[in-house]
Amino acid sequence: MNNINRDYIFNLRDSNIIIPKLKPSTSHKDLNQTDLIHIIKSPSPLSQMHIKPDIIVGPTGPQGISGDRYSSKTIGKYIFDMKENSFISFNIEPGLAYINGNSVIVAEVPTKINSEINSFEGIVQYYNSQSGQIIIQDINNIKGTIEKIPSYYYVNLNAIPQSIISSDISSIQLVLNNNTINISEQDNDIQYYILNLKNNDEVKYIYTLLKNNQKASILIKLDIISNETMAIIYPIININTSYNSNIILNTNTPYAILKIHVIENLLFGDCIFYFKNI
Repeated sequence: MNNINRDYIFNLRDSNIIIPKLKPSTSHKDLNQTDLIHIIKSPSPLSQMHIKPDIIVGPTGPQGISGDRYSSKTIGKYIFDMKENSFISFNIEPGLAYINGNSVIVAEVPTKINSEINSFEGIVQYYNSQSGQIIIQDINNIKGTIEKIPSYYYVNLNAIPQSIISSDISSIQLVLNNNTINISEQDNDIQYYILNLKNNDEVKYIYTLLKNNQKASILIKLDIISNETMAIIYPIININTSYNSNIILNTNTPYAILKIHVIENLLFGDCIFYFKNI
């Protein structure tokens, strides 16, 4: 048999190889449909062909250190009857990371699916990480109707108000000397102060270097030794006070908040005590 050199043309159509009849050809133009006799199916596309590697699971690593926690709920049920720019005190879970100046939102725990969302916002004035007592001041953005029945409330961090973003927040310990509170000049617009009173302490005067349009919020705490321990906050003689009666601190009312405002270079003071939660 004579050895004849033949040329073949293979066409790829729709992932299939088309084999023509065995006949001499010098150009693919010589082929027509009658010349096609067999179709070889192509394998699965390469994109569908892969090898799944073995997964080796190692031992579980040690548990990391717990981060700061803020989300909490009131320990008991409360009836909140607050107003704008007021303050409130209650107990939440101890061991949290709240500090003075944190912005928080307090929302009532719903009892029904369609319950109205009752909430308010404020600034943390004081938080005791051991007892869980928290004091929230500058109450604002009250939503819904805080019902006159005891309810549980969620407490969590809130977006930082724009007025605080540009100011550093610090807490300064004050000392009572000769019945006088001394407040130094403020470097920032917002600062918070704490004053601890002992038995028979009396607050009568305030000396301050606050600038015009600045304010100082002072948390006054009575260091309770016995049921007979008490302290007195008199109407401040050298400033314009909004209260005329003495503020008595004792085991039932161990806290007070004193606010000093400088408006048109005049000093104004407001002091309110509050009861101990039972």
